[in-house]
Amino acid sequence: MGRPSNHQKQYRKRQRQGKQDLRFLSLLLFLALLLYSALSFYLISRMTNIDHECYVRVSLYVLGTLFLWSFALRLLWKYNRMGRIVYWLCLLVSVYLYKDVSVLFSLTWEPVLDRYAFTVLFLLKCVMLIYGGLRLTFSSTIRSIWSMNELFDQELADLESVEELPNVIPLSQTDQRIVALLKRSSITLALCLYLSMIAIFVVLGVMGNRLPEYREGLHAIQYQLFSECLFSALLWTVPIIMMYMGRKWSPYLIYAGGGGEFIRLGLSYVTYIQLFQNAFIPTAVKLLFAAIACMRYLMLYFLCRNLLHHPLIKQLRISRAENENKE
Repeated sequence: MGRPSNHQKQYRKRQRQGKQDLRFLSLLLFLALLLYSALSFYLISRMTNIDHECYVRVSLYVLGTLFLWSFALRLLWKYNRMGRIVYWLCLLVSVYLYKDVSVLFSLTWEPVLDRYAFTVLFLLKCVMLIYGGLRLTFSSTIRSIWSMNELFDQELADLESVEELPNVIPLSQTDQRIVALLKRSSITLALCLYLSMIAIFVVLGVMGNRLPEYREGLHAIQYQLFSECLFSALLWTVPIIMMYMGRKWSPYLIYAGGGGEFIRLGLSYVTYIQLFQNAFIPTAVKLLFAAIACMRYLMLYFLCRNLLHHPLIKQLRISRAENENKE
């Protein structure tokens, strides 16, 4: 076999870039769907005039659509050509299922601001999903993953006109293992953060409907947990994205994330005292709040600890220190 031509090299480079773009897009859409689901559960759980049957129906709708999109995004994550078709089918199915959302707008929202917040979330989710579909259809890098025939004539002409690029030094086997470790850790951290948000609000919502005597107390701790979960989701987004992109310095962002959590805990000290001194909140609800908060922080601690104490990360820190000493 002869050496690949410049045209073939450029096409393979575009394929590699397309695979990175597709995985980043899939991860971004999945995180956006998880965040939308968690925020929706929180806003719906604050509604006082929603009956148990309606709450269950809406919860099943949110979880069902999340599972449906997860299937399509999983196919795209594996570079399966059918993923594009399934993605657009999910969009069509979602348009049909959105008629059930109109039931929520017919209810009375207290406070009214929650209704506007839910509307904005719903519109942002629609925009994100449409954006994903357009990227799958018109992105030249993503379309090049499956076949050169997917490219338009002008894009093929651009490939032929690009000059020969210098050879790129491939990553060593150790560097490849480090990048793979960072990507796995970022996905695990993202799933734990966002799925725990959904689980917390589903459990609290079901308890509020099943145990009306604790409803006021559960609503009180929901607000505090919502602010904490939202802060954590936003704070850890940057480390998650940087680790997924394989940046070798990204593990240091974990220390920044942990520092941010400690600062927020210190600033919330008075709020915690007021919550535990509130006589209107049952003791069982206070203990539930403490258990959920401890569970969240223990989960973050062990995930970050396992990554930072991994032999590959230790080796990376040692090599960096040696390079700095040489300089």
